[in-house]
Amino acid sequence: MEFQLSNDRIIAYHRSRQDYVDAPENTLRFAYGDRRYEKMTKDLVTESDILKLKTLEEINEDFRRADFINLALMSSDILAVLIQHLRDKSDPIRELASRSIVQVCSLKYGRDKVIQNAYIHHIAELIDDYQSEIRTNSYDAMNNLAEFRDGAEHILLAEKLPFFVDKLIEEKVESILIKVLQLIKKILEGEDATNQILKTQAITRLTGLLEHQNPKIRELSAKNLASISFLDLGKIKEIDLKCVLPLCKRLDDEVSFVREAASICLASLAQRNEAKHQILDYSYFARIMELLDDPSKQTQLNIIQLIASVAEHPIGRKKAKICLEKLQTLMNDPLNEFLAPYIKGTIDVITWVP
Repeated sequence: MEFQLSNDRIIAYHRSRQDYVDAPENTLRFAYGDRRYEKMTKDLVTESDILKLKTLEEINEDFRRADFINLALMSSDILAVLIQHLRDKSDPIRELASRSIVQVCSLKYGRDKVIQNAYIHHIAELIDDYQSEIRTNSYDAMNNLAEFRDGAEHILLAEKLPFFVDKLIEEKVESILIKVLQLIKKILEGEDATNQILKTQAITRLTGLLEHQNPKIRELSAKNLASISFLDLGKIKEIDLKCVLPLCKRLDDEVSFVREAASICLASLAQRNEAKHQILDYSYFARIMELLDDPSKQTQLNIIQLIASVAEHPIGRKKAKICLEKLQTLMNDPLNEFLAPYIKGTIDVITWVP
């Protein structure tokens, strides 16, 4: 009978039997039981480099599972020993130890441990390592740590932000430079981050990276400039350092995400009259209005808000009248329902009569 049934019906047949036995309990256990990570910790301290490497490989294999990471942190001092091995003379040992820290920082309990013991200083030291894999692990760990507000503020309190800004010109590996930019962006969400970064050369260096050949680097540079411009102090500093023209040039970028990032930063800066004047003086307002046809809805939204800001200036209002018909068409399109309130506000600014 069984051979004539489909797989689903075979399963149902067996489950309906009176003598059906559920799946047996998982009886797999670690070697050394709950003392497994205590032994690993001891091996990392007392054994040879060969055994240390083997132990670190096992740790990284275990740390693919969150429950094993929590078990290790709660049952042993393995985190402190791993941190010590970040300064080991052996490249493979440093790489494996730093890789395990990346996994630790991906969990809340691990992040809490790192913050509680101020291990950020040891992790951040690795950004100067000559091995690119180790530098990558360092930034990955700190990116995991900064994913949440408490981690970002811990890095700020440790005063590491200026070192990351220096890496914007020192780091030559593009994949790592992207991680530096991602980390800075997360840190900028922390308390007082803007005031700290304004004391560095960040704006000048980020502006220079807007010309980088890698589109991801151009995008993240524009996003970081947008984050800095969130506060008026940041807007003023960026305008004084002539960021408006390089950002306007990115509106012609062939990559959509770069145009999107540049437009949101310009929309932020254009809240100040100095930026409005520069956009009009550089004759980029016509190009800005052309981007109402951009395929990205987010870019369209940024451009609509940017036009509204520039149109607050009498000259900008006069020039913006040529896009009224296009704005009206966009507002009447049912696919642009979420854009409609912003379009209406922009039309009101353009058609305002003193």
